[in-house]
Amino acid sequence: MPSDKLTELGVRKAKPSSKRKKLTDGRGLYLLLHPNGSKYWRMKYQFMGKEKLLALGVWPEVSLTEARKKRNEAKLILKSGNDPSVVKKNQKLTGHILQSNTFGSIYEEWLEKKRQEWRPNYFDDVKRAIEIHLLPDLGARPIDQIIPAEIIAVLKKIEDQGKYEAAHRARQKCEAIFRYAVISQRCVNNPASNLKGILTSPKKKRFNYLDPKDLPEFLIRLNEYDGSIITKLAIRLVLLTFARTAEIRFANWNEFHLETEEPIWRIPDEKMKMGREHVV
Repeated sequence: MPSDKLTELGVRKAKPSSKRKKLTDGRGLYLLLHPNGSKYWRMKYQFMGKEKLLALGVWPEVSLTEARKKRNEAKLILKSGNDPSVVKKNQKLTGHILQSNTFGSIYEEWLEKKRQEWRPNYFDDVKRAIEIHLLPDLGARPIDQIIPAEIIAVLKKIEDQGKYEAAHRARQKCEAIFRYAVISQRCVNNPASNLKGILTSPKKKRFNYLDPKDLPEFLIRLNEYDGSIITKLAIRLVLLTFARTAEIRFANWNEFHLETEEPIWRIPDEKMKMGREHVV
């Protein structure tokens, strides 16, 4: 059967009628005209003894030349023993999977699972840090295509700002996100797992401390302190309970059970770093 019977001019000038009609080009390709004037490229073919139809796009978005190219590609797929319609469907599905498997989308899925495990403040801190340091460069990238060099470049950018501790935390969270992606079978390898030694170690903060031999003098001075009574009592409570200052500053009276043989202070789990109730 002769092919390439249509012309671009003929396609453009083709007029609709009250019923759908076909303008044949050849080798299964034809233009389907609808009564409303829309024009669709279609290819008719046989696969395993059954007649099937493949949609190739809409004119003028898909020109006659492009429609013929798609037809020829479909013919090659048929020649290889595959169904062009199935191949097209799989390609579309693969594209959707790649789009939904970006670093950013996997991060959101991972973070949502952590919402129930972490304290709200910590959750917000992690979310903010990742959105600032990781998502601008990695968010739109397919997660299975990210290589160690890309992550190193992102981490070095954080280091260049003098944020060494932030760079280490970003690497840790990046590794956790990739670990989740591997477990959920969205990628095979974790490119962040062996990057710990690539970063500059942050300087350890040295906190002031009280030497045991200075404790007696400190207690004497505390007793003589004539400043705020709240500050004075809070320091005594720290010495007696070894609680964190934040736990003392934000304590409520309903946490204390003092009218018992063994008075206790129950610090609720939402105030604790590990998310577990602490009894003092």
